[in-house]
Amino acid sequence: MKKRFSLLVPILTMFLIFGVFAPKRADAAEFSFEKEFVLEQEESVEDNLYIFSDSVDITGRVNGDLFIFAEKIKMDGYVTGNLYTFSNTVELGTKSRILGDLYTFGYNVNMDGEISGKATVFAYMQKHNGSTFKDLTSFTAQSLISGKVGDDLRVFAGKTAIDANIAGEAIVISEKYEIDEKKVGREIYDAKKIDEIAKSQGFDKSKQEKEPTQQEKFLKTFKNTVISSTALLLAGVFLIYLTPVKTGAIVKKITGSTTEFLKSFGLGIAIFLCAGIPVVMLFVTVVGMPIAMLLLAFMVFVGIFGRLWVELAIGSEILGLFKIKEYRPFKSLLIGRVLSSLISFIPVVSGIYSSVLVCTAMGAFVRMKADALKVQKEISKKAKVVKK
Repeated sequence: MKKRFSLLVPILTMFLIFGVFAPKRADAAEFSFEKEFVLEQEESVEDNLYIFSDSVDITGRVNGDLFIFAEKIKMDGYVTGNLYTFSNTVELGTKSRILGDLYTFGYNVNMDGEISGKATVFAYMQKHNGSTFKDLTSFTAQSLISGKVGDDLRVFAGKTAIDANIAGEAIVISEKYEIDEKKVGREIYDAKKIDEIAKSQGFDKSKQEKEPTQQEKFLKTFKNTVISSTALLLAGVFLIYLTPVKTGAIVKKITGSTTEFLKSFGLGIAIFLCAGIPVVMLFVTVVGMPIAMLLLAFMVFVGIFGRLWVELAIGSEILGLFKIKEYRPFKSLLIGRVLSSLISFIPVVSGIYSSVLVCTAMGAFVRMKADALKVQKEISKKAKVVKK
């Protein structure tokens, strides 16, 4: 329970700080971290309610906003405020009544109840058989929209079938869709019709622009390379300045010997090959989502900035060829960065080179951290022995 609290509270705090989910109808709030949360029909909550659970079953009443982070949600209750759900499966039953707005994020979302406000859905699969009295906006891979929509319908999907009674207009952006035009109160806009409107106003996306000359292409590429290289160089200088010890330790994991380099490179490849499935699995579960985001952020960080450590190592080796044996991190980084910039102009080689840099950086960083943990454990053991 403590682990779930530590993972989810930072997310909730962030939402509250930025006002995305700011409470509107109640001054206080109630929190629940029960593994299985149940609110019976005769029960009610008089404040905003935040639920972090594996499964949620609500048939009672919430007089305020309701926030649910769970693996499975079954809702047949009454909410006087807004409803926010983050879940794998969301079921809004025929008895569910939401007086405010609905914002739901999930894999499979079924909406059979009534929503007095507007509804916004992000899901892989959505079924709407109930009533949404204001706008319904849907972002899905597949959706089936029936029932009633009191105002406008906006659907962005790979595939959708629409059979709902729509009072307003319908905007449907989908690769494949079906819609009963007789049930739509106003206009229907699809991708083709929107393109026609754009063309009538003088905008034609299919119009070919003037093909740039080879010289213009080269100058543009050169300009972008200089800007990005300079930005990365400055970032590398700050990285070395802020973490000189760690930078030196990582460089040793690359330049120590051929074996050290191969170990770092091989470990980096293994991490990138094997990390995908666990990260996806963590994203699917609500509790694991913060961990997945941290892992993804770490991989992105190493992918962007980790290459600077490898470029520093390359620069050190180049200085070594000129018999400059002293550790000169800033000069080494400059040489490595210039070399990388030159290689970036070679199409195929630049891709292979970048992959090697990123994989080596990942492996070297992880190995450095592993060594640091070993040292900490040894220090802890010695400290315990001294106390005894």
